Amino acid sequence: MSRATDCIGNDCTGIDCMLIATALIEREVGLAMDIGRVVGQVVATVKQPGLQGRTLLLIVPVDLADVEKNGPERYVAADYVGAGLGEVVLVSRGSAARVDDSASAVPTDAAAVAIIDTVVVDNKTVFRKSG
Repeated sequence: MSRATDCIGNDCTGIDCMLIATALIEREVGLAMDIGRVVGQVVATVKQPGLQGRTLLLIVPVDLADVEKNGPERYVAADYVGAGLGEVVLVSRGSAARVDDSASAVPTDAAAVAIIDTVVVDNKTVFRKSG
């Protein structure tokens, strides 16, 4: 039995239980948010109507031990914050990528939701945005 199923039927009920179970499942399966660097854009002249006017960013995950180092994986994220080339962004993944009511029906699995200024790990600043 996983820790997520332990929550159900115990002290939490309704929406609280659902939120706790979802958080535990995401923690057990993997993070629902990533830190990545914008390395390009994907241009699509024909796309789902909910993506019209939305920039599609090419993202590479970054290593928190060395934020200046890019990982080998690449993926596409819808841009909700106006991120530019080279910026480090917080990316919401999975169902959390449909960040608001207008995006709930948009078929996206990743959304850039913040431009990161600073990353601190174990009380040590590992990244600080220049400029």
